[in-house]
Amino acid sequence: MSGQVPNDGQEWPEGKVELSRRHFIGLGTGVTATVALGTLLASCGGDDSIPDTETGAGATNDTEVPGKDANESPTTPKRGGELKWALSADPPNLDPHVSTGYAARAVKMQIYNCLVRYWSDGSIYPDLAEAWHISDDGLEYTFSLRRGVVFHDGTPFTAADVEASIRRIQTPEVGALTKVPLSVIKEIVIDDDYTVRFRVDQPNAALLPYLALHESAIMSKQFLDSGADPNTTMMGTGPFKFVTREQGVRIEVERNDNYFREGLPYLDKIIFIPYPNEDTRIAALKSGEVDIAEYVPWKDMDAIEQDPDLELRVTPASSFMYLIYNVDRPPFDDVKFRRALGYSFDRNAIVEAAFFGRGSVITGGLIPESSWAHNPDLVGTYSYDPEKAKQLLSEAGYSSGVTVTLLSTSQYGMHQSTAEVCQQNLEAIGIDCQLELVDWATITRRHNEKDYEFRVQGTTTNILDPDLLTTFLHSEAVNTSRDGLADEQIDQWLAEARATLSEEERKNLYHQIEQRMLEIAPFTLLCWRDDGYGVRRNVVGFEVFPGALVFYSPWSVEQVSLASS
Repeated sequence: MSGQVPNDGQEWPEGKVELSRRHFIGLGTGVTATVALGTLLASCGGDDSIPDTETGAGATNDTEVPGKDANESPTTPKRGGELKWALSADPPNLDPHVSTGYAARAVKMQIYNCLVRYWSDGSIYPDLAEAWHISDDGLEYTFSLRRGVVFHDGTPFTAADVEASIRRIQTPEVGALTKVPLSVIKEIVIDDDYTVRFRVDQPNAALLPYLALHESAIMSKQFLDSGADPNTTMMGTGPFKFVTREQGVRIEVERNDNYFREGLPYLDKIIFIPYPNEDTRIAALKSGEVDIAEYVPWKDMDAIEQDPDLELRVTPASSFMYLIYNVDRPPFDDVKFRRALGYSFDRNAIVEAAFFGRGSVITGGLIPESSWAHNPDLVGTYSYDPEKAKQLLSEAGYSSGVTVTLLSTSQYGMHQSTAEVCQQNLEAIGIDCQLELVDWATITRRHNEKDYEFRVQGTTTNILDPDLLTTFLHSEAVNTSRDGLADEQIDQWLAEARATLSEEERKNLYHQIEQRMLEIAPFTLLCWRDDGYGVRRNVVGFEVFPGALVFYSPWSVEQVSLASS
């Protein structure tokens, strides 16, 4: 099965596709109203023609081209220059398959490519695969790879690199973010250097969205076989090449003159500078010391909007805040205690204190309102009800109180403010809550070591498909955004939801999963938040991606140029 797109220059009206509804659901891509069906199918590639490598697979005349900015002047962007990017943290490691925060991802995205990738319209487009074909039974994915692509050391990119990367992701010891979703790939067949097939046991509606995550990046087999440490050095096919790192001070990357997208990138180099203190980070942006700052603090958003030299690029409801419980430690091993905490928190107070009103509360499930699988019936499940929280605590045997320690960080103001509101709310119902603030690298390490009782976390859902729940709920998922709770029923329903080609069946299963999630309470959802980048006005071509894809925005740096001041 392939998406057939016209190649005679005729326009293809939106929604007019040569693809059945059954196959569309099987692709797992029509998961939110923001994704245009026509645009996405245009990315699938036809059987009879290999798409132009610069315009995306079978792009029509009115399809926005990934890697180009439709909003910019038709004049040629200025080549050269050095972009300075203010990171919110020093990356804990550089391994592209391991999730260690969005600051680290911003760096890695300049170095590595995937088979396919998301772009700023929320659709999936070709990356190292220039076309793909899904069999009618949904059990085989065939990828036609770009020819002439080389890694930064000059090694040719081939199907062997794809196989090595997928096998590495599937290796438990690596701790890859996409280990569970890509474990459905049971067999990898290399037909030739530029054709690779993935075989699965059953149809999988979410495979393409997971392949589009940057943590599914393709690494060099030769690089991996050499014994090089991907935690400390980087070598990919991306628009920039790794030059040097001075830990805690700067990471430098330079233009890859052999990048497969002709003419890109425009910049000579990027200097990533960690600013763990958010006030210092914003001061550097305002002074012109840096050109882009990530994680704009919500207290500074209004000021940046009003600054004539700056732009605030915001994506509403792009991320969420929640509390992760270490279910192996008492009292968090008691589901009654965890459920009691669900009623303990004043979520509106968190939105105001941490996000200055730029957010909304979550009292139900995690699948957002924009998704066809959202369940409005769950809204209000965990409302702010201190009296009910006290009742449940009493039933759980904690009527006389208990002492707990909440782990958070002062490196991100929204984490600290969220923690402080939660601390106050727990004190109000008789729980002695001690607040422990550490840096982000320590948060990551202690989570991996399970050295905490409960902690504040903020993240995105990463993909637009409702199978986003796998990342947070599957018993084998490896992620700093989840605890170690294993639930066989949830695992089974997740597998069934990925395998079915019926949207209605998938929706029903995801509703059951979220209901079960709220019952066993492995974490407490708090609120959605807006996220933004601060950008100086001489930065041209930087695009902020929608919704849960906001932290994929650094992919657009390949098309960024610096206008004359």
